[in-house]
Amino acid sequence: MGSRPWLHHAAAPRLKSAPEKTPLRTVVCFALLLVWIALPVSAATADQDTVLLTVKRGLTAQLTFTHPSGSLRALPDQSTDAAVLVRLERIGLAQDNAAHRYTLWFFGTVAGQYDLSQWVVQRDGSLLTNDQALPAMQVRVVSDLPPGHGTSLYEIDDPLLRAQGGYRAALIGFACLWAAVPIVWSFIRLRSRQAQPVPATAPPPTLSDRLRPLVQRASQGQLTVEEQSRLEILLYMFWQRRLGLPDSLAEALPVLRRHREAGGLLRALEAWIHADNPSSSALSPATMDALLEPYHAEQAEIADAQSVDAHSEPVSAAVGGTA
Repeated sequence: MGSRPWLHHAAAPRLKSAPEKTPLRTVVCFALLLVWIALPVSAATADQDTVLLTVKRGLTAQLTFTHPSGSLRALPDQSTDAAVLVRLERIGLAQDNAAHRYTLWFFGTVAGQYDLSQWVVQRDGSLLTNDQALPAMQVRVVSDLPPGHGTSLYEIDDPLLRAQGGYRAALIGFACLWAAVPIVWSFIRLRSRQAQPVPATAPPPTLSDRLRPLVQRASQGQLTVEEQSRLEILLYMFWQRRLGLPDSLAEALPVLRRHREAGGLLRALEAWIHADNPSSSALSPATMDALLEPYHAEQAEIADAQSVDAHSEPVSAAVGGTA
């Protein structure tokens, strides 16, 4: 019984102090939570106010601004590996004609935030002075790739061409056929231009070849008057150049009969023409060769058709006279 007052005495102060400390602690925690949430939001809001444009990586965008100077240009000698590529274009005067209007084109290759005013310089490449400085032109380049996949547009190798099925083989075959057409055409044209072999031509007939059928027919008594005249003319024109015979055929025939070489064939011809019973058998080859021996090496060019026709009638008369 003596311990109960001690218990009540000890419990009573604790029950009274708890309600006084609990509301204060809750208020403090709630205030700290609000401050923690408000700081990032305010910082993001302030940062968002300074960014003029947000564009995805790899896409081209533009900004327009005015400036008193008409000789501005983009930073020269920009590398293709740069994070941002900038091009500046003057598009005319402002409405009040007191400033020049420019369009700034940019292309972001690496995600990040950039002040594009740093890419604008004077025409000679010098930086803008303080009184000519442009206001900050903050832009943000964002990427849809997840973290860890890189930010460069040039890190991905171009894929090799892998045609499906036989399409690539068909293209290669078509290209080979296309290239083979002029080659085959050139080869055929070259072969057609090669010198054709000259066909072997028979040697021109000699006077002996032309006289042989006439002599053979004369020995058999089958020679016509025209053939007799032709044979006489051939003999006369052949020996006229060698013996210096007179132009008159009637005067030349007696000279030919008396000549050792020329007279043999002429005397035999006259004997066959005036024989009562000419032989029907052909001459032996030995006799024929002996009669035509002086005429073997001579080509048959000593008389043409006009010469034969011109002398046919006189020769016939001369032959008839010998009878």
